[in-house]
Amino acid sequence: MMSNKTTETILNNIISKDFRFTSKLKNNITEEVIKKLGLKTKFQLNDRYEGVSFLDKHLRRVLSCKLIEESLNINLCDKEKPLKCNSNFEYQGEKIIIVTSNKMNIVNFINMKFDYLLLVTFRDDYKRGFLKKIIHSNDLIKIGLINEKNIGNKKLLSFNLSSIQ
Repeated sequence: MMSNKTTETILNNIISKDFRFTSKLKNNITEEVIKKLGLKTKFQLNDRYEGVSFLDKHLRRVLSCKLIEESLNINLCDKEKPLKCNSNFEYQGEKIIIVTSNKMNIVNFINMKFDYLLLVTFRDDYKRGFLKKIIHSNDLIKIGLINEKNIGNKKLLSFNLSSIQ
Protein backbone atom coordinates (compact mmCIF):
# COMPACT_ATOMS: atom_id res chain seq x y z
CA MET A 1 0.00 0.00 0.00
CA MET A 2 1.31 3.44 -0.97
CA SER A 3 1.50 6.23 1.55
CA ASN A 4 -0.91 9.16 1.66
CA LYS A 5 1.95 11.42 0.60
CA THR A 6 2.60 9.43 -2.61
CA THR A 7 -1.07 9.54 -3.61
CA GLU A 8 -1.36 13.18 -2.65
CA THR A 9 1.75 14.06 -4.68
CA ILE A 10 0.33 12.32 -7.77
CA LEU A 11 -3.04 14.01 -7.32
CA ASN A 12 -1.40 17.40 -6.84
CA ASN A 13 0.37 16.90 -10.18
CA ILE A 14 -2.99 16.88 -11.96
CA ILE A 15 -4.71 19.63 -9.99
CA SER A 16 -5.90 22.61 -12.05
CA LYS A 17 -4.78 21.09 -15.37
CA ASP A 18 -7.36 21.93 -17.99
CA PHE A 19 -9.14 19.01 -19.64
CA ARG A 20 -11.19 19.49 -22.82
CA PHE A 21 -14.24 17.36 -23.46
CA THR A 22 -15.25 16.48 -27.00
CA SER A 23 -18.71 17.38 -28.22
CA LYS A 24 -19.05 13.71 -29.26
CA LEU A 25 -18.64 12.59 -25.63
CA LYS A 26 -21.22 15.12 -24.41
CA ASN A 27 -23.61 14.10 -27.21
CA ASN A 28 -23.24 10.41 -26.28
CA ILE A 29 -24.15 11.20 -22.66
CA THR A 30 -27.11 13.31 -23.80
CA GLU A 31 -28.37 10.55 -26.11
CA GLU A 32 -28.15 7.98 -23.29
CA VAL A 33 -30.09 10.27 -20.94
CA ILE A 34 -32.76 10.75 -23.64
CA LYS A 35 -33.05 6.96 -23.99
CA LYS A 36 -33.13 6.44 -20.22
CA LEU A 37 -35.98 8.95 -19.86
CA GLY A 38 -37.88 7.41 -22.79
CA LEU A 39 -37.81 10.61 -24.82
CA LYS A 40 -37.46 10.95 -28.57
CA THR A 41 -35.43 14.15 -28.92
CA LYS A 42 -33.11 16.40 -26.98
CA PHE A 43 -35.72 19.15 -27.16
CA GLN A 44 -38.11 17.09 -25.05
CA LEU A 45 -35.61 17.43 -22.18
CA ASN A 46 -36.29 21.17 -22.20
CA ASP A 47 -40.02 20.55 -21.74
CA ARG A 48 -39.40 19.02 -18.34
CA TYR A 49 -37.30 20.61 -15.59
CA GLU A 50 -36.46 17.16 -14.29
CA GLY A 51 -35.05 16.29 -17.71
CA VAL A 52 -32.65 19.22 -17.75
CA SER A 53 -31.63 18.55 -14.16
CA PHE A 54 -31.21 14.83 -14.84
CA LEU A 55 -29.00 15.57 -17.87
CA ASP A 56 -26.93 18.07 -15.88
CA LYS A 57 -26.37 15.55 -13.09
CA HIS A 58 -25.20 12.87 -15.53
CA LEU A 59 -22.96 15.27 -17.46
CA ARG A 60 -21.24 16.33 -14.23
CA ARG A 61 -20.83 12.75 -12.99
CA VAL A 62 -19.65 11.13 -16.23
CA LEU A 63 -17.40 13.99 -17.34
CA SER A 64 -15.76 14.22 -13.91
CA CYS A 65 -15.05 10.47 -14.01
CA LYS A 66 -13.67 10.80 -17.55
CA LEU A 67 -11.39 13.64 -16.44
CA ILE A 68 -9.94 11.62 -13.54
CA GLU A 69 -9.77 8.47 -15.69
CA GLU A 70 -7.69 10.27 -18.32
CA SER A 71 -5.57 12.17 -15.80
CA LEU A 72 -4.60 9.10 -13.75
CA ASN A 73 -4.64 6.65 -16.67
CA ILE A 74 -7.13 4.31 -14.97
CA ASN A 75 -10.48 2.78 -16.03
CA LEU A 76 -13.58 4.24 -14.39
CA CYS A 77 -16.10 4.28 -17.25
CA ASP A 78 -17.72 1.47 -19.24
CA LYS A 79 -16.95 1.87 -22.96
CA GLU A 80 -20.25 0.20 -23.97
CA LYS A 81 -22.53 2.05 -21.53
CA PRO A 82 -21.73 5.79 -21.51
CA LEU A 83 -23.63 6.51 -18.28
CA LYS A 84 -21.92 3.76 -16.29
CA CYS A 85 -18.94 5.21 -14.41
CA ASN A 86 -17.44 4.58 -10.98
CA SER A 87 -17.01 7.75 -8.97
CA ASN A 88 -15.81 5.67 -5.99
CA PHE A 89 -12.55 3.87 -6.58
CA GLU A 90 -9.27 2.82 -5.06
CA TYR A 91 -6.01 4.34 -6.21
CA GLN A 92 -2.69 3.20 -4.76
CA GLY A 93 -4.46 1.79 -1.72
CA GLU A 94 -6.42 4.99 -1.03
CA LYS A 95 -10.21 5.20 -1.23
CA ILE A 96 -11.29 8.09 -3.42
CA ILE A 97 -14.67 9.65 -4.28
CA ILE A 98 -15.04 12.02 -7.23
CA VAL A 99 -17.48 14.87 -6.50
CA THR A 100 -18.77 17.95 -8.30
CA SER A 101 -20.92 20.84 -7.19
CA ASN A 102 -24.31 21.64 -8.63
CA LYS A 103 -25.40 25.09 -9.84
CA MET A 104 -26.13 26.10 -6.23
CA ASN A 105 -22.54 25.18 -5.17
CA ILE A 106 -23.73 22.16 -3.20
CA VAL A 107 -21.59 19.01 -3.17
CA ASN A 108 -23.50 15.74 -2.71
CA PHE A 109 -21.98 12.30 -2.22
CA ILE A 110 -22.78 8.95 -0.65
CA ASN A 111 -20.91 8.61 2.65
CA MET A 112 -18.64 5.66 1.91
CA LYS A 113 -15.36 5.09 3.70
CA PHE A 114 -12.90 7.35 1.89
CA ASP A 115 -9.52 8.95 2.19
CA TYR A 116 -9.96 11.72 -0.41
CA LEU A 117 -12.68 13.60 -2.23
CA LEU A 118 -11.62 14.91 -5.63
CA LEU A 119 -13.61 18.04 -6.47
CA VAL A 120 -13.96 18.49 -10.23
CA THR A 121 -15.39 21.69 -11.70
CA PHE A 122 -16.37 22.71 -15.21
CA ARG A 123 -16.13 25.74 -17.50
CA ASP A 124 -17.78 26.84 -20.71
CA ASP A 125 -20.93 24.72 -20.54
CA TYR A 126 -19.01 21.46 -19.94
CA LYS A 127 -16.45 22.05 -22.68
CA ARG A 128 -13.60 22.10 -20.15
CA GLY A 129 -13.04 20.78 -16.67
CA PHE A 130 -10.33 20.50 -14.06
CA LEU A 131 -9.57 18.97 -10.68
CA LYS A 132 -10.12 21.95 -8.40
CA LYS A 133 -9.41 20.56 -4.97
CA ILE A 134 -8.20 17.44 -3.17
CA ILE A 135 -9.99 17.11 0.14
CA HIS A 136 -8.76 14.66 2.75
CA SER A 137 -11.44 13.09 4.97
CA ASN A 138 -9.61 14.38 8.05
CA ASP A 139 -10.07 17.95 6.81
CA LEU A 140 -13.85 17.43 6.61
CA ILE A 141 -13.83 15.97 10.13
CA LYS A 142 -11.81 18.92 11.49
CA ILE A 143 -14.29 21.49 10.19
CA GLY A 144 -17.28 19.42 11.31
CA LEU A 145 -18.76 18.54 7.92
CA ILE A 146 -18.54 14.83 8.67
CA ASN A 147 -18.24 12.88 11.88
CA GLU A 148 -15.60 10.19 12.38
CA LYS A 149 -18.25 7.87 13.86
CA ASN A 150 -20.58 8.01 10.85
CA ILE A 151 -18.05 7.62 8.01
CA GLY A 152 -19.23 4.79 5.81
CA ASN A 153 -22.90 4.84 6.83
CA LYS A 154 -23.83 5.17 3.11
CA LYS A 155 -26.17 8.12 3.67
CA LEU A 156 -26.26 11.07 1.31
CA LEU A 157 -24.06 13.91 2.55
CA SER A 158 -24.27 17.48 1.31
CA PHE A 159 -22.27 20.58 2.02
CA ASN A 160 -21.87 24.02 0.56
CA LEU A 161 -18.70 24.51 -1.44
CA SER A 162 -17.93 27.72 0.44
CA SER A 163 -17.43 25.74 3.66
CA ILE A 164 -14.22 24.15 2.32
CA GLN A 165 -12.64 27.06 0.48
